[in-house]
Amino acid sequence: MAVESKSFPVAATPLPAIKIRLQAQGGQDTYRRQFTWSQVIVAFLFIECAVWAARLSVRSRWSLAAGAVVLIFSIVDRPSVRRLGLGLPSAMGSGLVLGLGLAGAALMLLLTHWAGGRIRSFRTCIWRGST
Repeated sequence: MAVESKSFPVAATPLPAIKIRLQAQGGQDTYRRQFTWSQVIVAFLFIECAVWAARLSVRSRWSLAAGAVVLIFSIVDRPSVRRLGLGLPSAMGSGLVLGLGLAGAALMLLLTHWAGGRIRSFRTCIWRGST
C-alpha cells in the first residue's frame, strides 16, 4: 500500500521531455581556431628566439623577423579594428580604465610616501660590474 505525502499532493504530472540539441562545429571554425593558434605559436617562437639569442646582431635579426611575422599574420587574418583593440572604447570602458589608472597612481604615491619619501638611486650599475 502506497503512503501519500501529507505536505505535497500526489498528482500524476509527467516530467517535461528533455530535448538535447547538439550543434556540430563546421570545418571552417575548426580551421580558424587551428590557424589562430599556429599564428600565436609561431610569433611566440620568433620572439623567444629574439630574446634568447647570444649575439646582438642575431637578436636584432630575430626581432625584425618577429615583427614582420606579426605584421604578415595581421594582414593575412584581416581582423577588424575592434578585434585588434584599436577602436574607440565605450564610455564605461574609458571611465573604468581612467579610474583604475588614477587609483593605481594614487596608491603608488601613498606607498612611496609610506616607505620614506624619495627613493635614492644608486650611481653604480650592478650589471656592469662597477662598484
